[in-house]
Amino acid sequence: MAICFHTKCAVVGVLLVALGLVGCVRHRMLVSLLLCLELMFAGANVILVSAGAATGDPVLFNVAMLVLVIAAVEIAVALGIFVALQKRYRAGKADELMDLKL
Repeated sequence: MAICFHTKCAVVGVLLVALGLVGCVRHRMLVSLLLCLELMFAGANVILVSAGAATGDPVLFNVAMLVLVIAAVEIAVALGIFVALQKRYRAGKADELMDLKL
């Protein structure tokens, strides 16, 4: 029994989301957390595009484009915040941010 291409893409998307979740749990560096979040966004996009291709619904493609735009804005803002925190407080890990008095 052959597995269709859309199912394979959905499985890859779920694996990307799971890998990003494991990375978010394991890593404490702020940039590593951001990269793992981006990996989860990429997995969600793969799932959305494969579902859109399987059903033929163009709305899912539009939602995937919206997720890409949100991910780009999120990474730009987050990197700016991380650089400011690193310059001002020398905090590179998520655990160090808990001890800060802003």
